[in-house]
Amino acid sequence: FGITIPSPYTENNKHYFTFYGSGVYERMLGLANLNLFYPPDVAGYPAYHQEPEFSRHWFSSTSIISRYKLPQMLLTGKRSVGGSPNSSIGIKLDIVLWVKNSGITLDPSNPYQLVKDLLDYMLPAKVDTDRFNYFYDQVFLNGLPSSDWTYEWQNYLSTNNQTEVKIPLERLINHIMYSPEYQTF
Repeated sequence: FGITIPSPYTENNKHYFTFYGSGVYERMLGLANLNLFYPPDVAGYPAYHQEPEFSRHWFSSTSIISRYKLPQMLLTGKRSVGGSPNSSIGIKLDIVLWVKNSGITLDPSNPYQLVKDLLDYMLPAKVDTDRFNYFYDQVFLNGLPSSDWTYEWQNYLSTNNQTEVKIPLERLINHIMYSPEYQTF
């Protein structure tokens, strides 16, 4: 990615403040109005003191735009809300390389297994068959046969050209992170 990340073993303070402090806490969570140790009011974060649905109060009209911009910011590495739009957030997710090397799925060339593994990894509960088919057929494959994905993944492995595999992966990640299942749990 062209970003030097300090070693968490030898430079643990620098690693923490460079990567997590600036990249995650300030630029991503802060934009979603989830600043750590700075609750939105004197009563604290609403989820800890209001009933009956404790787990859903942090999702509000105040934070929805920033929350929906998070996937775009992670995939482009640029701020898309707030001051200094298009400035670097200090981190960029190379989704193709991550899928290839993360171990989340054992066979990225199998589109069914890839979508299943990503949904299991990113969502708190298993989705039903209709919801899975939506993510698999409409979002990821975009109506194309599954053999197209297998061919394109094999082509990527042999040529290292990400173009044809990056688009469906980014589309899937965006849709998962925009989904109600992701946003409200």
